[in-house]
Amino acid sequence: MHYRIFMVVAIAQTLLAGAGSVAALRWLDRWSSGPGTWMRRCRRFTRLSIVTWVGLMIVATTLFLMYPAGLVLGYTDDDGAAMAWLRQHASPGAILANDGYADAGIWAPYKAGLPVLWPRALQSTDGDLRRLVLDNVERLDRTPDAEAAACALKVAYVYRGAHPSAWDAPRFPPLSELRASPALGEVFASGDAVVFRMQLSCQQTGGHA
Repeated sequence: MHYRIFMVVAIAQTLLAGAGSVAALRWLDRWSSGPGTWMRRCRRFTRLSIVTWVGLMIVATTLFLMYPAGLVLGYTDDDGAAMAWLRQHASPGAILANDGYADAGIWAPYKAGLPVLWPRALQSTDGDLRRLVLDNVERLDRTPDAEAAACALKVAYVYRGAHPSAWDAPRFPPLSELRASPALGEVFASGDAVVFRMQLSCQQTGGHA
């Protein structure tokens, strides 16, 4: 991810700024260590400045990080409830069709114990089949090739997250279209986080559950 480079730069800058601050404060402490009223006032002012500066930096850093976190983070309490349901009810070996990393579906392997159809780093030779399923997720019943691919890949669930992340553009259709699809049956919802179970011919003839 290209933004990792910016993280490295920020860490190096923070370390350099910290080292410079320590050196400057040591010099100021030595300079103000002599006797006299003004020196005592200088030491008190220095201590007060340090405490104030640390407090302001904590508040400023928190506010600064809230903005990018809100753009990237797509995991909400509703997603947590859906992941808990999946962990409890999903069949072992079932594959979850996720919308890339546009929402909390990308966290299913860690939160629900289910592998996802489209992980962040896809290392598979069946990428075309996986993309075929994702591109036709709401019309699998009308697209035989996509339905066959979903059956071959053992896709059992489709997940639609509660909060789309600004980091990746959603590929799934609106929630209303997913709910209207005959190929999908809604089995759990918490807010806008919804779990669908695939309703395909291969499931009805003894395929995965």
